[in-house]
Amino acid sequence: MSSVLNILAKNPEGSDCKTRLSGLLTKDERIFLSKEMLKITCGEMSSIDVDKFLYLYPNTSGDFVKNLSSDYGIKTLRQPIGPLSKKIYTALESRKNKFEKRVVIGSDIPSLSKSEIYDCLDYLDYCDLVLGPSKDNGFYLVGVKNQSHEFFKNMNLNEIHVNDVINSCRAKKIKYRLLRVLKDIDTPHDLLSL
Repeated sequence: MSSVLNILAKNPEGSDCKTRLSGLLTKDERIFLSKEMLKITCGEMSSIDVDKFLYLYPNTSGDFVKNLSSDYGIKTLRQPIGPLSKKIYTALESRKNKFEKRVVIGSDIPSLSKSEIYDCLDYLDYCDLVLGPSKDNGFYLVGVKNQSHEFFKNMNLNEIHVNDVINSCRAKKIKYRLLRVLKDIDTPHDLLSL
């Protein structure tokens, strides 16, 4: 089965990133942290033999993005404007005719490894949706096949809890599987408790 991996991130050179860390870190420190986490994620994902796309907000410009794309062989695309649910839906929907298994991950999970991606792709052999829950009740990964991502289309949410996705799967009788829980870096507490 053909597969694609999509990474969602803010462009550190083109946006005010990691704003919830502004009480702890300066803007330059937040840019540095965002760049490092994005390099870690792209580096870890680069050895997986699938097509890869980096969806960036608000744009794909800048030397950092150009070097990241070149260094890790990842194509860059601009994220659509709108809530997180729309961004997830767009990434999962855009290549559904070319790729049977489609995965979206965030870029702020330092412990995310290719093992979770391989597990996700394996689980998609017998279920329609795979979810990687994060410790803050969100999620770091969504993997789908078929049209099991359709419920994201009308969610219109920026903050989506793992239980929102699980409840949608249950309501629509979508067979799903959970990966291990990982920690993302959104708040000062997240960063200080690494």
